[in-house]
Amino acid sequence: MRAYYRCLRIKTLLNTLLKKTIIHILLPLVAGVFVYIVFREPITALHKFLHIKQAIYPLSNEPGNQFLLFHVPDMCWAFALTASLILFTRINRFVCAAIGIVALSVFELKQSGWHLQGFDWLDCGLMILAVLLATLIIKK
Repeated sequence: MRAYYRCLRIKTLLNTLLKKTIIHILLPLVAGVFVYIVFREPITALHKFLHIKQAIYPLSNEPGNQFLLFHVPDMCWAFALTASLILFTRINRFVCAAIGIVALSVFELKQSGWHLQGFDWLDCGLMILAVLLATLIIKK
């Protein structure tokens, strides 16, 4: 009887982890990829892989559209990274947040060619906000 309850508990934990994985990791990643595929100009490797020659629904250069095009996918990536660390490691969630912030900062520095002149401070700040949001929302 004890083994039955242990199996039931494991099954419940796995179902909960699967739900959290879908909501906190897969959904943000799919949202970011959706923005890339549907709204961005086809200049990325993803577009070439999918043989997309033009934006499906091109957006104007308004500030809100620019936020959607360039910052939302990065925020989704940062949120999903932090969620992955929180859900799949035994590390304290605040340490996971620190790891996420360091990783995204290195990523942004690499994109700028390791020069602070090209560093996108707004993008980095918004990704840090996404990391902190993930840290506050997700419970193990």
